[in-house]
Amino acid sequence: MKKLYKDIRSQVSAVVNEKNNELFKLLCHEHPADIAQFLSTLSKKDFEILFSSFSRELKYSIFSNLTDSLRAYALLFLNEEEVSHVLKKSSAEKLIKLLDYLTDADLKKYLNLLQAKDREKVVAMLKIKSDT
Repeated sequence: MKKLYKDIRSQVSAVVNEKNNELFKLLCHEHPADIAQFLSTLSKKDFEILFSSFSRELKYSIFSNLTDSLRAYALLFLNEEEVSHVLKKSSAEKLIKLLDYLTDADLKKYLNLLQAKDREKVVAMLKIKSDT
């Protein structure tokens, strides 16, 4: 593991609480897939602290590289506009996988954020999945 990741892991709260922290700046310049991989090694609390601290654009890039379970967890820290954006940018297949990790209430809420055409496609795929 990179020294950068080890240094951040040992002091997540301090890294995001200090204005213009060099470690945080360096992390933000890493590839989103590498950041997603690093985030997957953190505790849920540290994941939340760090993920919530990224810029909107970086959150979107990281989100698409997270595992399905972490993507579902990350939705909890996005506002409605951000959730709508990441859902619209996700393929129907990725949405189906993601929805397996959501509660029924969250599933309904997130489906309502999709445009009608996308929602119909996902619902149809869910129906086919449940029939098999």
